[in-house]
Amino acid sequence: MKHSEEGPTSERSIFLESKPIQNVRSHLKNSYSIDLTTNEVVNLYKLCLFTFALHDDVSICSLFDSIHFEALQYDGDMKHYFKTGYGHRINYELMCSLVVNLLEKFDKVIAKKSHKPSIVLRFGHAETLIPLISFLGLFKDELAMISDNYEELVSINRHWRTAMMAPFSGNIVFVMYKEKDEDGDNFYVSAALNGFLLELPELECVFCPYHEFKTHLEGKLNDLEEGKKCQKICY
Repeated sequence: MKHSEEGPTSERSIFLESKPIQNVRSHLKNSYSIDLTTNEVVNLYKLCLFTFALHDDVSICSLFDSIHFEALQYDGDMKHYFKTGYGHRINYELMCSLVVNLLEKFDKVIAKKSHKPSIVLRFGHAETLIPLISFLGLFKDELAMISDNYEELVSINRHWRTAMMAPFSGNIVFVMYKEKDEDGDNFYVSAALNGFLLELPELECVFCPYHEFKTHLEGKLNDLEEGKKCQKICY
């Protein structure tokens, strides 16, 4: 199925007019006499989220039932799927320069004779974190996150949930470890998202030998769309 390329939210527009979202509108009107447009329903849901997150107040959220939350969460996750995630390859391929820089930093650590603890910090937003998560191949469902797949993705408890991937203060941490043995130094890398260690897809390891980690990421860099070089995409 070919998705519309008119804009990152075109598939989302279809979902906003679908039965799951329109059922939320009907619920608010029939249960509370609140007659809202679709966009106003989405904004009310956002107000619910921020009121709960900032003030621990669930009064607005109480207007919705669990089935309504599922539909509204799907809408928000679909937005990021096409805007910053797997919906368009360019979204995550823009992270190539960050990945190249990560490997360069680790290579420099290995090249040094003395390995004192050091740290490199990069700051951004969900719009940086989610594309990097996508570049790494994390939380990817077998089905594309489009309107037609809503019922099936809900039934299988989909992986792509931005509230879990990129919450407030979301972060991803890569750590290099050195192990000494009689044959010399061995280096390993782990990745943790929001404090939880990850098993990177295809690598099937948590503490991965650095040469395997590097080869895996270089393979992704070499597989950029249409064979473009990283710097032509990122600059």
